[in-house]
Amino acid sequence: MLARQLSDSLATQRLLRKASLEKAESDRIRFVMSLGAILVVMAFCIMYIIRNNRIAKQLKRTNINLHRTHHSLSIATAEAMEADRKKTEFMQNMSHEIRTPLNAIVGFTQVLVGDDTPLSTEERLNMTKIVSSNTEVLNNLVNEILDLTSIETDKYVFKKDNVSINSICHRALSAASHLKPKDVSLLFEEQLPNSFCLATDADRVSQVLYNLLTNALKNTTQGSVVLDCTADGNSKKLTLSVTDTGIGVPKDKQKYIFERFSKLDTFKQGVGLGLDICRIIAQKLGGTIDIDPTYTNGARFVFTLPLVSCS
Repeated sequence: MLARQLSDSLATQRLLRKASLEKAESDRIRFVMSLGAILVVMAFCIMYIIRNNRIAKQLKRTNINLHRTHHSLSIATAEAMEADRKKTEFMQNMSHEIRTPLNAIVGFTQVLVGDDTPLSTEERLNMTKIVSSNTEVLNNLVNEILDLTSIETDKYVFKKDNVSINSICHRALSAASHLKPKDVSLLFEEQLPNSFCLATDADRVSQVLYNLLTNALKNTTQGSVVLDCTADGNSKKLTLSVTDTGIGVPKDKQKYIFERFSKLDTFKQGVGLGLDICRIIAQKLGGTIDIDPTYTNGARFVFTLPLVSCS
């Protein structure tokens, strides 16, 4: 009887132990499955977050690119509108500037060749001078347009030769001398020997000087227009300046006068291309051109060139 009871007790213990082991195994499996499910969910969450971040970054880059494109389009639109405005303004100025001297040439020529009105020798001479003056204005206008077209299409030829600076200055003075008003002195202050030469484009340098001299003579009724030339070995620069005692340039206008189509006086002839062309020529030659803001007795324009000695 006792043996049977012990046997039953041992069987019971084995069953309890087996049940305990099965329960522990079941709990372990549930734990592993729960942990796996959690890890899968976390992995999906991490992938979702990474994907969202990647999409957010792509959207951000896209927005930045769109913003840049919109900004570029806005700038391009503004530039196109400004170019169109300048083109319209240019055409209006050209129409006026060409018509004015052309009308004078045609009108006075008809009077000179007509037989209806007898003219004295003095009257014919005055009319001939007017026709000649307006012909020169028209010629200068056409030359400026041709120069600008050549510059824009890179057909403006620059060459370098060994040239005498003094001879270039005298050449420009001679070309501009016919515009000198009666009460104005046109002077050249020679500070360099006639043997001093420079490797540059004589025609283009002369063109810049002629433009500066004619501008000075047009805006000076009394006093002087002085061309000066100096060389600085330390800075390796040749400096040419044109100084006048004319009306000058207001301080608030000085930074605009080299802009294309810029005119201080809209009633004076010209379309505002001369100084812009001079600026481009100076840059092409490796130099600069500017107005001296410290000079107050008129206007002084300073044109510099690199001091390249003749070979």
